[in-house]
Amino acid sequence: MARCAHRRAGGRCRPGGAQTGADPGGGWAGVPPAGRLAPTVLLSVHALPEYARQGLDVAWSTIRLAVQPALAGIKHLNRLEQVLARREAAAAGADEALMLDMDGQVVCATAANVVVLRDGCWLTPPVSGSGVAGICRGWLIEQGLASETDVLPEQVEAAEAVILCNAVRGILPVARLGGRELPRPPAIDSILGELHAAMPAFAR
Repeated sequence: MARCAHRRAGGRCRPGGAQTGADPGGGWAGVPPAGRLAPTVLLSVHALPEYARQGLDVAWSTIRLAVQPALAGIKHLNRLEQVLARREAAAAGADEALMLDMDGQVVCATAANVVVLRDGCWLTPPVSGSGVAGICRGWLIEQGLASETDVLPEQVEAAEAVILCNAVRGILPVARLGGRELPRPPAIDSILGELHAAMPAFAR
């Protein structure tokens, strides 16, 4: 997962994240380039954002994600929907926002996958129509810690717990959703412990 040490002035280090991006190169106005491509790979290193240790304040976004199976699961740069949703969340004073698709199914947050606890089991929505197949989400599924299934907004509202996850921030508990306080059962500390044992960098 994309976790690294971010060096600051004076030689001191603190946890940071690294992201890569790729541009195939060539072409004009959406026209595929002819001949051999000269791709550009971009690498950015940045400090991790600060979040309240007691958990995230998350809002419901009014911005819906378009269904496009050809792009579903891919971390691409066509993320205007997420930009609009994050701006909406910031205006409401929230840390993040949960997003639905055009059918009203829960998909993800603006920069993380969502996982909900129901009947003692962690569940995460599929990303076959939209959303990103996140690395942390994939790890949870591979380890048998979470299962993929359709999730409706009312199921999130009634969940025993809600967490967000991605490769940079790891697992982040949701403390408030739409202004309502959410519980923090022992299952949250248990799944955090699993991640920290496998990847100690996230325990910092």
